[in-house]
Amino acid sequence: MYNASLNKHLISIMCIVTLMVTSISVVSAQIASRNSKEKVFYPKLKGINVERRFSISDEEIRALSKQDSIEKINGYPFRFGKDVSADIDFIEASEKRKIGDSSFCYLSVSSPKAFSINLIFDKLRLGNSAFINIYNDDNTFAYGPITSKDIQKNGVLWTDLIKGDKIIIELVTTGDVAENSVHISRIIHGYRNTFTPNVFGDALACNNDIACPVGSTWRDDANSVAMILLANGTRLCTGALINSVPNDYKPYFLTAFHCLDGNSDANLSNTEQSAVNNWLFRFRYESPTCNGTDGTDFVTFSGADLRSAHQATDMTLLELYNNPAVVGCISFAGWTKSATAPSSATTIHHPAGDVKKISFDNNSLITNSSVINWFGGTTSPVNSHWVVGLDNGTSEGGSSGAPLFDQDHKIVGQLHGGENGCAPITKYYGRFDLSWNGGGTNATRLSNWLDPSNTGTNSLNTVYPGNISGPKYVCQEGTFSITNLPNGATFTWSIEGAGGTLTNIVGNQVTLNKTNDGISVLKATVTTNCGSYVLESFQIRMGVPYSVRVTELYCEDGCGGTLGDGTILLCGEPNLYSDYNNLFKYDIGQIPAFPVELNYYIQNINGIFFQSKIITTTQTGIIYLPEQMPLGFYNLEVWLSGTECIEPMWEEGFVAVSCNTSNIVVYPNPASNELRIGYKKIGATADQTKNNDLKEEKDFSVKLFNKNGVLLKEAKTTAINKEIQLQVSDLPNDTYFLHILQDKEIIKKQVIVQH
Repeated sequence: MYNASLNKHLISIMCIVTLMVTSISVVSAQIASRNSKEKVFYPKLKGINVERRFSISDEEIRALSKQDSIEKINGYPFRFGKDVSADIDFIEASEKRKIGDSSFCYLSVSSPKAFSINLIFDKLRLGNSAFINIYNDDNTFAYGPITSKDIQKNGVLWTDLIKGDKIIIELVTTGDVAENSVHISRIIHGYRNTFTPNVFGDALACNNDIACPVGSTWRDDANSVAMILLANGTRLCTGALINSVPNDYKPYFLTAFHCLDGNSDANLSNTEQSAVNNWLFRFRYESPTCNGTDGTDFVTFSGADLRSAHQATDMTLLELYNNPAVVGCISFAGWTKSATAPSSATTIHHPAGDVKKISFDNNSLITNSSVINWFGGTTSPVNSHWVVGLDNGTSEGGSSGAPLFDQDHKIVGQLHGGENGCAPITKYYGRFDLSWNGGGTNATRLSNWLDPSNTGTNSLNTVYPGNISGPKYVCQEGTFSITNLPNGATFTWSIEGAGGTLTNIVGNQVTLNKTNDGISVLKATVTTNCGSYVLESFQIRMGVPYSVRVTELYCEDGCGGTLGDGTILLCGEPNLYSDYNNLFKYDIGQIPAFPVELNYYIQNINGIFFQSKIITTTQTGIIYLPEQMPLGFYNLEVWLSGTECIEPMWEEGFVAVSCNTSNIVVYPNPASNELRIGYKKIGATADQTKNNDLKEEKDFSVKLFNKNGVLLKEAKTTAINKEIQLQVSDLPNDTYFLHILQDKEIIKKQVIVQH
């Protein structure tokens, strides 16, 4: 990079007192900029004579401009200024005055022929009552107030660009001036104009203002886009605040990898990674009218953490230190991770430090079929970028990192670079869908940041901040609230769908009363200082109870059955002879109008043995139970989640028995008073009869032994009664062994006595 020498001359600094301070409302952690054609921000100050000036010679500017021309061809981030070493201790250098409880200090700094000046504070600490405002010399531009809430822990703060070649720094406090520390390490001389009326910056005339009719349907998406001040306060890029699946408005910000890669070596050093801690993000910088004046009302936020970066797709994801959601008219852009080529595309950007612009590709996109070679030797792999042929507008230096939206207003990439000039022109955007998994680690992909719970969400819409919370079911009435609104926002409630009445509107809460059964949606129209938007709740189910019943409970391979008294038999211990499945069928009574949660568990005398749940949108269905259950009595209980609108659970009993080739069953197991041994009542199929899988109901006898092999009890069936009832109430709690003798076959079973 070309290093220009700087001529420095001594200056004298004079501090004066003023009784008038421009009032700019303070919003936590955001700093406002005001730009006007009129002298409205501060009366002309008298007696501030700058005698030392920071200047750059015409020869140095020509050298910088020549280098900029080369960088423009090679896709470097747009450079507008040159940083100059300053080393100014503001508190020590300024003259101080005190009026009443307030102390005032002023310092004037100039850099002749500069189109703008911005500052880097490297040691900034302000007391709770102190604030700083910065004005240009002709009182048409004001930046501030800067308060203690705006300063990072490291004491570093970059200011936005202040229009003109002379600025006035003002500190006001009701506390002790000495408790403040204000040191300016560098001053940036803006040698390229980003404030020229009507033709802002060096942007090409073929750019379209977002305020023009072509941008009217894209205003919500455009409100997520911001200009970035980077590279020690001398260069500019573009990026966008981006939505995430949890809908918690975490301030994630998408931009380009090469905006961070200062030496263009395709790797990020520790210095490059930490540089984002001081970056400045300018939101709402746009002309108020189509091809109108410069931006008049914009806000800046300082500092971010690097979350992920992927060179192959030129992706960088940041998390801003402060949330722009506190300011009205700032949105969170939607996105899609679909790999399907968009049928058209739109990009929104800040070319050459200009106000917000919009450009269009009216045709389907393709991916790069060959490796893209960038300046400095970096490359982009085949199919890693969308090839965008802009038909209307363009993009330039300063546009780098700008979001690319598909036809559905969802981000599909961010600007890497391309040809220079006006449309028709080719540009390359790193693919969002490939950045989703990136390099396979948290530090190189988007997925774990934008979808931290791995829900599998494929796309999100652009949204404004605000959440409506409350019950999903309203039987008679429910209370709802709205949160996460911008500071100073107001709102009104409305209801659509099945209907209802809204009462008890207090603060951010409202009560919804049911009038009809069905689905309703609660809406809030939010009004901020620059417009309105509508928030919608989830679908709210009004009344109409759903109930569930078990229609069948059986072992589907015929291995279970029923006893003479109707008791249902399922297979318990592992079946050594054939596969089987225990299951039940359910019926909700009608097709749900929304997904419902069906819960179930089975329990025995020891408590809940197994439990689970499913989400269903069908009226009927089948659920499989465990194949291996301890032998004995069980209850199956099934119910739907919800409120009192949902009817109580359904209960069904069954016995888990041993399933083998014998059709003699033993139950209950465990047993307390008696052990019953008899034939199960199931219908034999033709194949079972043919294969002799079921035996005739012949006489059999039983013998019960303890663990030591001692015979404790025995009995046998008769011609009339084919069931044995063996009393075990006199036996202690323990495990026993039952031998069933039929013909020459002995069936051995383990039984438990438990009182």
